[in-house]
Amino acid sequence: MKTIKKISFLMLLVLVIQSCKKNETPQNPDVNAAHQKDIDKLQSFFDKNKTKKTTFTIDPAVGGIFTAGSGAKLYIKPNAFKRKDGTFPTGLVKLEYTDVLDIDNMIFYDKPTVTNTNQQLISYCEIFISATEGSNLLIPSNSVINPIVATVPTTTPLAFSTDTFNFDIPIWLGDTTLFYQLEGLDYEARPVSLIRSKLMNKGILWEMAWGRGADFIPKANSIQKDSVSYAIQNFDVWLNCDALNFDQTKNKTVSLFQRPF
Repeated sequence: MKTIKKISFLMLLVLVIQSCKKNETPQNPDVNAAHQKDIDKLQSFFDKNKTKKTTFTIDPAVGGIFTAGSGAKLYIKPNAFKRKDGTFPTGLVKLEYTDVLDIDNMIFYDKPTVTNTNQQLISYCEIFISATEGSNLLIPSNSVINPIVATVPTTTPLAFSTDTFNFDIPIWLGDTTLFYQLEGLDYEARPVSLIRSKLMNKGILWEMAWGRGADFIPKANSIQKDSVSYAIQNFDVWLNCDALNFDQTKNKTVSLFQRPF
């Protein structure tokens, strides 16, 4: 009930802000200032209530098992990281982990569970991992043979399988950049085609990572939660462990709610 009241309150605030946005050129400058003030208040509310990222300091030559604030576990083997030039880091690695496990945080992080073709998804978890050695961005070193593995708690029961590669649940990659193609003629009237990118104003674009998926692990007792476990083959991109929702009456999705800023 508390969650429902919170979401209702958020949606009411968004409707108020959206009604303010309909006037694109307010005659009174104070109206625009008040609108921005409302946006700042809503953003502050989101930042205050969303789950916080967990930061780990890791010896890359040793690895280990690391537990996030949500109870998620990261299993990291020795030499699991590498620099962009292919060499292994010699200094300590700073790893930042964020997960989205409920509807509230889907709203707070603006990560609704809808595919790039507008299909609804049943969400098990969404995570984001970044790893650095000083100012160097790192990537997984052996993502196929000996991967970093995340085991994340979930309250979503396993309903069906939608993947064809022997996994229980597919993995989706999330991006906030849209690519579009421009076509025209150059100065000699020859046809040319250019690819351009543009950041999305809100939401996220989910695309299935074909051939990749997660295993569903049932809870061992009434105290534990079910969990999903999968290999981390990308850093600095949102990973979504979701199943396509064929039963629209039973879903854990946020598809219609999007922030207006």
